[in-house]
Amino acid sequence: MGLSRSTFYDTAPVPLEEESLLVRIGAICDEFECYGYHRIGAALRH
Repeated sequence: MGLSRSTFYDTAPVPLEEESLLVRIGAICDEFECYGYHRIGAALRH
């Protein structure tokens, strides 16, 4: 096919509205108060 293996496993980004992203970040911060931005970003990706 001529495609690299990483192309198959790469997922397309899901566009999020800014407001829904802020709500998700707020929910993570409320649940895990000691999380920094690295862990919050990982939780959002998960």
